[in-house]
Amino acid sequence: MNKILAITKNKNVLWNVIGISINSFYSLFLVIFITRFNGIDASGQFSFAFYIASMFQTIGNYGGRIFQVSDYNEKYEDRTYVSLKMVTGIIMLIVSIIFCIINGYDIIKMSLIMIFILYRFVESFSDSLYGILQKHDNLAAVGKSLTIKVTISLVIFFILDFIFKNVVISSLGFVIGFTLILFIYDIPLSRKYSEIGICFKPELLKLLKESFLVFTFSFLSIMILNITRYIVDMKLTNEIQGYFSILIMPSSLIALSTQFVVQPMIKTLSDKYNLHGIKKFVKDVNIMMMGVSGFGLLCCLITYFIGVDILSIVYGINFMNYRFSLTFMIMAGIFSGLSTMLSTVLTIMRKLNMQFVGYVLSTLISLIVSFSIIVMYNNLNAALFAYLICMCCQFLIMLCIYFIQIHNAHKDRSILEEKYNEA
Repeated sequence: MNKILAITKNKNVLWNVIGISINSFYSLFLVIFITRFNGIDASGQFSFAFYIASMFQTIGNYGGRIFQVSDYNEKYEDRTYVSLKMVTGIIMLIVSIIFCIINGYDIIKMSLIMIFILYRFVESFSDSLYGILQKHDNLAAVGKSLTIKVTISLVIFFILDFIFKNVVISSLGFVIGFTLILFIYDIPLSRKYSEIGICFKPELLKLLKESFLVFTFSFLSIMILNITRYIVDMKLTNEIQGYFSILIMPSSLIALSTQFVVQPMIKTLSDKYNLHGIKKFVKDVNIMMMGVSGFGLLCCLITYFIGVDILSIVYGINFMNYRFSLTFMIMAGIFSGLSTMLSTVLTIMRKLNMQFVGYVLSTLISLIVSFSIIVMYNNLNAALFAYLICMCCQFLIMLCIYFIQIHNAHKDRSILEEKYNEA
């Protein structure tokens, strides 16, 4: 109880949790609203554009805030990180335009994608400012910024949708809301700690090169999550895309919930791996994995009995024929969450090259499996089954890499102990 009270009194922790939670879960409420107010077709178009933009955001977020905040020796200036986000954001815009043209999207789908790309551009740029705030121990300001941005954007979205009943026009609310808070809150506050400006120095290219692997992991991990969605868009209808997005949403929430387990444990795991021996490290990892698995299995049981009833009430659509499919999506979420957890553990162990191999292999398998199954059976259940297979394969690959690296770590430490004893 005392620990809980201590956390709630810590403004940095409290506001960060609030901000991350709101920023992570608002898409769920948006899909519910759009499905009920605009229809399942509009929900399918919106969901596809939203998550495709999320995939391209990994280009805009190149390197990520963790890389910036962990630069304790200040190898790169703050404005170098800000400049990086400007450059990668522009690249993100160009790549997404080419992507839309190659796929021959109609004006509605292309407009939705580009609106969300602009929104992600602003979000990525803000992330470099969040890095400055976090380095100066003002994580509370980051949480407040996210909370205000999402809240204002949602209000604008709802107002526009009530007036125009058009998701393309309504989605501009996110560009408006995020840009507004960027200029009246994020930039002025960041300037109190550091000089904010755009510069193109040789250090920018060095930073691009140094953070390449981190970008690769982020891009491939979110690509794996969206490959099946992309194939559904290619081969099936907007209506099926809407159903697909709704049914895999619980999977995404289950996967996301694992981050609330693993993120607070990063420093503890790092200390145990580097200071207290591999056995204690492995024990903690095993406890975390069993905890997530147990939680996931409980969610599967609950979902089987009442999941489709809840979805039918919330979305106003009959999901009774998808009881098993929804339960399998919870299993997919468990696999996805465990994969992310193992990736974090491998990063703590500094096993980056093997992770790269694992992500590339998972991406190739996901492409082959999704395309083959959806083309062969051409229906929603096939798409959901393909998604489950993809998440399962990724987990098995990451698990194999983890076991190999743990075995090698045991072996290396045994050799060091033998040399120490001989000396």
